[in-house]
Amino acid sequence: MIIFVDGYNVIKHVSGESYSSELDKNKFLELMSNYAKKHGHEATVFFDGGSLNFAYTESYKFLKIVYSGYKLSADDVIKQYLQSQKGLKILLVTTDRELRNFATGLKFDSVKSVDFYKILTQKAELGSFEQKIASSGKIDRSIYKTTQDDNFNLDQIMQEASKKIQIKKDDYGKVDVDKNALRHKLRKP
Repeated sequence: MIIFVDGYNVIKHVSGESYSSELDKNKFLELMSNYAKKHGHEATVFFDGGSLNFAYTESYKFLKIVYSGYKLSADDVIKQYLQSQKGLKILLVTTDRELRNFATGLKFDSVKSVDFYKILTQKAELGSFEQKIASSGKIDRSIYKTTQDDNFNLDQIMQEASKKIQIKKDDYGKVDVDKNALRHKLRKP
């Protein structure tokens, strides 16, 4: 599976801080690289800025890193990449509503940053989800997918992400993730 990650969006939503340090960024890249290697995913992490005025890529272990340059935002570059990848199975990781809507319009799936981070860091027994799905013989179809294709890895991520659905404050009062616990995991040495 191909995963596009809005890097600073994930780091900032997990840490609860408006600024992300180089240490936070490096820890996240290490987690993401390990995840990509373990699951055989092709992962691209997008960041705002960089040392050039145009978008450029770097490699980091099992990741491709794209910096937007200082003339574009990472959101702009992510949109360009999504448009150029029509027809492929891509999962976008971001909490940015505009980006998620853009991806949905192109028939790509997306998951919120904090939900993906929980999947990234969970200490669950390897294979337990696969065994559960295999024994049931089906995937929970209550999860909204924009494609009809069976893709076990995507289905697994969507299933895990749906375990914590945020409810609008207007509807039932605010339900939120425990950001302190997630912040602790991100900053843990």
